[in-house]
Formats: sequence, structure tokens, C-alpha cells
Amino acid sequence: MNRVAGDYFETLLYKVFVSIDEHTGVGELAAVLQVDCELVKQAVSLYCRLGFANNLHPPPVSPPHPSWSDAVTTHTHPPYRQITPLTFDPGVDEETLQMEPVLLKDAPSTSKQMHETPEGSGGGGRRVAVLFDSTLAAYLMMGNLSPDLKSHAVTLFEVGKLSDESLDSLLLELDKVVADPEIEGEARRYLAAAACLRTALRVLRPKLRPLDLLRCEALHALGHQSRTRLLATKYRAAIATAPLCREARAGAAAGACRWWGPRPPRRTPPG
Repeated sequence: MNRVAGDYFETLLYKVFVSIDEHTGVGELAAVLQVDCELVKQAVSLYCRLGFANNLHPPPVSPPHPSWSDAVTTHTHPPYRQITPLTFDPGVDEETLQMEPVLLKDAPSTSKQMHETPEGSGGGGRRVAVLFDSTLAAYLMMGNLSPDLKSHAVTLFEVGKLSDESLDSLLLELDKVVADPEIEGEARRYLAAAACLRTALRVLRPKLRPLDLLRCEALHALGHQSRTRLLATKYRAAIATAPLCREARAGAAAGACRWWGPRPPRRTPPG
């Protein structure tokens, strides 16, 4: 997306992107972000129209009029029931209000995991957040290591989040990155970034699933209160791969979320 300064709805779209998952209803998401539920429904509806999200429990569809049975026109587009309208009836029932959207990025890797809880996830369904900064996403994008890996890097940078259900696809692409001793300079740093991310996920994920990747800057953009509620509601621990700003670390602590990671570099007072 092209960011427009002062566009409230665009800011909301980014906040929803980093907060949404297939286990959170629209009502709960609005409560976490402290945003009017109608605005959140419009944001989720836009994601459904663009194909970024899918309604897991679409509202029932009225049967067509009997006269339509004689129609010979064949439609190739998806059924309309999969598209949520941008405008909602204020008198919508509770079932529709609590619809559960799911991100469709890398959908093939989520087909068997959507309704299953990985063994050893623990934490009452709460996840573990692996926090990274924009530098990692930039390295993966600039390295041109593979086209598919670059698409994941764009998601990490623009969306600011990659859920556990999509990590299989990311790891598959990271496994294709092979170190070349002849590569030097900046390119070598890009390869090292991909290798470190792959190793970290391979080691942490089997023991801490479900595990999400979160970009520090996207988490910080939520604001103090929304960030604290998000961490307290969805995550049982946070592991930082880069030094976090003081506000982000304070949000993790305030959200009763255990935190591990490097401390911010100490400033040397002027002599």
C-alpha cells in the first residue's frame, strides 16, 4: 500500500493487519484496538473483497427465486456469499458480528492447520511472538534470494506480521537459500540474515508453537494501550531478535507478557 499521511482508515487497516487472526472475532478485535466496531467491520470487509481474508462463518444465503432455475448463464467468479459488503446493516445479528476472519496469505500451508491446535502449544491458546525490526525484512527484500521469499519479505514489511499458519511456506523458501562462499559484501549479509531467521524458526517453533512473527515498528504503531491489550490477549511470551525501543519493552511488561531479547544499546554520555 502507498501510505497517505493523515488517512485514518489506512492507519486502521495497518493496525487490523497486525492484530487479526483466525481465532479473533470482529467484536473482540474492535475491543483490543479500542475502535468503533463498524470501522473494524469495514476494514475486514475490504480485506475480504481484496482476497486478503475470508469469512470462516459466512452468513446464510437466501435461496434464489424459482425463476432463476431456467437461467443458462454460467458464472466463473466465486460465489457472492464469500464477499462481505462494505456497508453493514446497523441491526446486524450477533452471529455476523462475531465472524472470524482469517488471513489467506500462503493459504496452501494452512489447509490442515486452520482448525487444529499444534501439540505443545500450551498457554491456553496464547501464542509466542518473535519480534524483528524492519532491517531483517529489508535484507530479505533487497537480497533477491528468491522471488517467493521476496513476497514473504514484502508481507513482513508491509503487513508487519506473519502468523504460525504461514510459516511452513516461509521456511520452505528459506531452505532454498544456499550459502555461496564466493559471495561477498552486502550480499553476504543478506544470506546471513536469511540463514539466521531459518535457524531461529527451526529451533524455536517445535517447542513454542503457535509462533507469530511481528515487526517491532508495526507493534509500536498500535499505540501503548492497544499494544498492551494485544500482547496480554494473544501472547504468552515475546522473543526479540533486535533491540526494542523503551516503549515496546514497556508494553510487553505491562501486558504480563514474558520477554526475552537483547537490551537496547547504552548511550555513552558526552565527555
